[in-house]
Amino acid sequence: AFVVYPNPASNTLHLEGDFGYGQVSIFDLTGKKVYQGDYQHEISVGNLNNGMYLLNIITEEGQVINQKFIIEK
Repeated sequence: AFVVYPNPASNTLHLEGDFGYGQVSIFDLTGKKVYQGDYQHEISVGNLNNGMYLLNIITEEGQVINQKFIIEK
């Protein structure tokens, strides 16, 4: 199971999942990567503009998880 909250987010995005740690990327809808880092339970998204984004996680086991979320300030 994997949960992203709050959605919409304004400053911090919280991630909860039952998997090994891996890499996290965030893309805007044009496909531009706007964030990349190691898996964390909180990601600061306050610097992103309003709009829809795609969260991409690749777990240590190689599982790929994609989740859409919205930034709204």
